[in-house]
This record gives sequence, structure tokens and C-alpha cells, in this order.
Amino acid sequence: MNIPTNVFWEIMLVLGGFVFGTLLGHHAQIGKRVTYDECSKKRDKCPCIKDIEEIKHSMERER
Repeated sequence: MNIPTNVFWEIMLVLGGFVFGTLLGHHAQIGKRVTYDECSKKRDKCPCIKDIEEIKHSMERER
């Protein structure tokens, strides 16, 4: 089974592009993650704290 040289290089180019694109996508997602330091700084000012407390109180009332 002989694969022409130009087909081989096209396949390699597609595979390389897929791998590079996947790694670049993962790198972008890692850059957007929230770190522990950011979370601990914003914890007291988080607007959803009241909502979470209300949910906890409503769950305790149902018990």
C-alpha cells in the first residue's frame, strides 16, 4: 500500500493543526480559570452570598 507523498503531508498537516488547536484551546481555558487568591479576595463582596444564605435558610425550614 503506497500513500502518495502529498496525501501523507496533507494528513500530517491536518493532524498537526488539530493537536495545535486543541492545545491552544486548553491553554485559553486555563488562563480564564479563577484562582484561589481571586476567590478569597472577592468572597466577602460576592453578590450571591445573600442568595446562598436564603437557599440554606429555606432548606432548613423544609426539614
